Amino acid sequence: MANSQVPRPRVSVRIPAYNHEKYIAECLRSVLDQTFTDFEIVITDDGSTDRTVDIIRSFDDPRIKLVTFARNEGCNAAIADCGHRSVGEYIANLCSDD
Repeated sequence: MANSQVPRPRVSVRIPAYNHEKYIAECLRSVLDQTFTDFEIVITDDGSTDRTVDIIRSFDDPRIKLVTFARNEGCNAAIADCGHRSVGEYIANLCSDD
């Protein structure tokens, strides 16, 4: 039987986000446009009330893993959630407004 496990990405890019509709598309494009492609993007949206989540979903890239909090839990909770969901060999932290 063939191994059906998804291979572990080399890098996990962790992005906590909160109400950054103005910046999140550029942030994601900056990662997705890299020549290096062995990565996952782990985004935890911290209860945004703007279009942040809609913009993230519009990218439709299988490397993007999005988790949304129903309400704002705070930056530390979003960062911790990204950490728990990351499986890459290396970690890169990126702010959603960078």
